[in-house]
Amino acid sequence: MLSPYNTATYMDSEFLTPSSPIGTPQATQIDNLFHAVSNILLQVNHTNQALLGYLSNSTPTQNRPDPKIRPKSFSGLPTEDILTWIDHFENVAAYHQWHDQRKALEASTLLDNIAATWFIQQPAENKQDWNL
Repeated sequence: MLSPYNTATYMDSEFLTPSSPIGTPQATQIDNLFHAVSNILLQVNHTNQALLGYLSNSTPTQNRPDPKIRPKSFSGLPTEDILTWIDHFENVAAYHQWHDQRKALEASTLLDNIAATWFIQQPAENKQDWNL
């Protein structure tokens, strides 16, 4: 049987004749070539399927948080409710699985106006831990 990697046999001028009657050595070579190419294509397809399966399992996009889901800013104006804002912030933080230090960092970037002024006046250790 011919190896699919032995191209010298396939490139022989007698092998490439357009009409080879069934049962001749040339027809057998063509049949072997066809089977070899079919096997290679099946292996490539199998490899592609395995690679696609690996990629879809290793980077599950459905489990990755949507970066567009962000907490709202808070300015501390009388028209805003701090408890509603904190509840919203906690929900977004839970969605993104932020730890307390990350929550404190994210919250500090969302404060405007009066709330930002209040935050600036807080001790440094309070600014680094959401619970404080």
